[in-house]
Amino acid sequence: MISHILVPLDGSELGEGVLPYAKDLGSRLHAKVHFLQVFEGEMPDLGEARSDGRVAIEAAAEQTEREEKAAGNYLSQLVSNWRAEGIDAGYTVVEGAPAVKIIETAHSLGVDLIAMSTHGRSGLARLVSGSVTDEVVRQAGIPVLLVKPPHNALERMIDATASSSAAETGAPSIGS
Repeated sequence: MISHILVPLDGSELGEGVLPYAKDLGSRLHAKVHFLQVFEGEMPDLGEARSDGRVAIEAAAEQTEREEKAAGNYLSQLVSNWRAEGIDAGYTVVEGAPAVKIIETAHSLGVDLIAMSTHGRSGLARLVSGSVTDEVVRQAGIPVLLVKPPHNALERMIDATASSSAAETGAPSIGS
């Protein structure tokens, strides 16, 4: 029986693709849903660190603190909304390597299921960047529910990436 579900989120629209499934499972099974956001702390710019290491380290620490606070606010609101709908929910924000922290958190909470979205990468992109999802599936030792993002979310991500790249290079974006 599934009584406790871990839902790792990264704050992206693609990552949130798992939410309707997690909500349905939490509601139907009367399971606790625990959200997790893992952020990788900012490393100081080594160029800046040579000239004034203290400033670079403090700036990185402030950025990490802002990310942690934003993640906590995001997940706190999500938990409040789900509790208002009668679903037992909680959250954790941690710093570190995403796959490692997802697996550690799943084991420390004693969850029965990890529910997460894939980001739709395959082939070379997945090989080069690696896959948090793949690592979690292979190493967690806990069942993992994977949700593929809807096609329109992938298209919006590709359009945004193309527009951003075009803006940086001054080239026209696709469809302009």
